[in-house]
Amino acid sequence: MNSTFFEKYGQDMVQTNLTLSEEVVQGFLRKNNFAVVGLYGVLFPVAVIANVLLIVTVVRDRFMQNVTNYFLVNLSVADLLVAVICMPTAAWRAYTDDFRFGEFTCKISVYLQCIAVASSIFTITAMAVDRSTAIIRPFFRCFNKTTTILVIMFLWTASLILFSPNLWIASLSIISVQYSSHNSTSEVAMCRMDWADFPVPRHVIGIIWFTFMFAVPGFIMTIAYAMMGKTLCTPIPQFDNTESACIQQLALDSSGSGFLVPSLRKSVPLLNQHTINRLRRQSSSQKTTKTCAV
Repeated sequence: MNSTFFEKYGQDMVQTNLTLSEEVVQGFLRKNNFAVVGLYGVLFPVAVIANVLLIVTVVRDRFMQNVTNYFLVNLSVADLLVAVICMPTAAWRAYTDDFRFGEFTCKISVYLQCIAVASSIFTITAMAVDRSTAIIRPFFRCFNKTTTILVIMFLWTASLILFSPNLWIASLSIISVQYSSHNSTSEVAMCRMDWADFPVPRHVIGIIWFTFMFAVPGFIMTIAYAMMGKTLCTPIPQFDNTESACIQQLALDSSGSGFLVPSLRKSVPLLNQHTINRLRRQSSSQKTTKTCAV
């Protein structure tokens, strides 16, 4: 926002009578960033359509309702909030700093924009933990549909609480301007961050936001991806015909089809065809050995 106008002619949240020319006022307020406005105009329908399609696809198709897609839907909801609520006001600010949407819109647009960003970061962090667990311990899943929904609810609650100060800080500052050219009076409204009456110092809030928004999620994702990389880069030992780790975990049916016993289908990830064929050969070789021994 153009804080120069407010700092030069305004006072914090106090209506001030000024006598200025209309050209001076518009010169301070107008940004005329039409390229940015046009970019928002292109991104807005794309963001809305893409995110709505993803949400509808996952909601309508029950086969798409898994842990990963739940997290993706949560990301789409956050992006949809930004597109619907924050993009129009951001496009208007790229044109002018004369905010004409009221104090509620000023507060809620700043608040929801921060909440959407925080929710996206927290969701990506949770996805990193889920993926690392699936790779490091493939037979132990800490996330299922119920726990994923609970985690998503917790992430949104944490985001709402973390950025609740924005509801206090964001405010609409109004300046009463009297134009010298035609002796008319007009009000200039600017949506700005006012830290004057907030009980917690600005730098303390900044440290808290940085810690929970970037430091902690960054540390968790770094550890998660480092452990994934270590596991994936470690050479996998060859299967042992007598004590295979997979054979200990899986149960093949009597026909040797390679499908999991129904009681294990929910707890064991689906194997690829190469692994299934290898297990079949091992099972057949063991049966042949036992027959010859008899």
